[in-house]
Parts: sequence; structure tokens; C-alpha cells
Amino acid sequence: ISSDAAIDCSIIGNTAGTYAGGAYVAGGTALNCIIAGNTAGTYCGGASLGSSGSLVSCFVASNAASRGGGIDGGRIVNSFILNNTATTGGGSHGSSLYNCTVVGNRGGAGIYCVGEGILVNSIIVQNGSGSDNLPGTGLGYQADHLCTTPLPSNGTGHVTADPLLLSGWRLASNSPCVDAGCTNGP
Repeated sequence: ISSDAAIDCSIIGNTAGTYAGGAYVAGGTALNCIIAGNTAGTYCGGASLGSSGSLVSCFVASNAASRGGGIDGGRIVNSFILNNTATTGGGSHGSSLYNCTVVGNRGGAGIYCVGEGILVNSIIVQNGSGSDNLPGTGLGYQADHLCTTPLPSNGTGHVTADPLLLSGWRLASNSPCVDAGCTNGP
């Protein structure tokens, strides 16, 4: 997808030798898509977004690669990133996330964004061994209003309490993350 949009797509069970097992979205947008069960030998099992691709309201699950099991690069908005696997960045590698839920990804951190990436209003929990949610301190990403552990080394408005996720990865009505986001992130 280079400059157009893929809407309401299912990209499931594909394999690539090196790059982008599921989809390559460079400059375009995948909207309301399911990207699941894809594999790449090296980079990006689910979707490779380059620097200008976007995923909006997508479900990215059970993909695998060495780097960026679910997603590599780009901008991800209002999406679920679940149960992906990689050596580095099980859920996402080098991406910016807005209003996303990232749960159950394995390999490195759930989100890996050294020196790049913006993380806003997102729930990033239960990745890696349970608390490998973000890369270590001082790695240059911007973070605001995250629900994650441990406490991010930068940004404001973070919640480190259990988000009380229900089935379907929605928040319970008494979750400490309800109404904890910001309306104008970085």
C-alpha cells in the first residue's frame, strides 16, 4: 500500500523470507484490518510501515519475525497489538503509538523504540516475562499518559497500577486507566 488505503482487510497466514510477512504499508493506511499469523525471516512479521505508513483501528496478533514481530515503523492509532513474537520488539519496533493496547508480546520489550517513537495514551502491559513492556531508561522516545510498568523514564500522566483488562482487552469500569489519558499528546 503506497499512497492509498486498505480498508476492512484480513491479512492472515502469510510468510516472507526476509521482510514484511503480512503487509508492506509505505505511505498508505491500513484501516480496520486484521493482520494475524504472518511470519517474516528477519524484519516485521505482521506489517512494515516504513516511516510514513499508518495502521488505524487494526488488530495485529500472533505474528513473528526477528525484529518487530507485530509491526515495524510508522504510526499506529487505536489498535490492538497482541501475542506477537520477535527477538527485538515483540509487539512493535520503531513505531509511534496513539491510543493502543499492547499485551502478551514476547521477545525483547513489548515496544522497542530507541531514539525514535512517540507513545501516547496507550496500555502496554504483560509483555515479555510480564514486565518487559518498554525499553530501558534514556532511550529517546517520547511518552505521555501510558498505563505500563515499570514507570517510564520520561513523560507525564503515567499509571503503573493494573489496568484491569476484561476479555476483549477492554477496561473494567473501575480501571485506574479510565479517563487517565490526555487529549493533546506530543
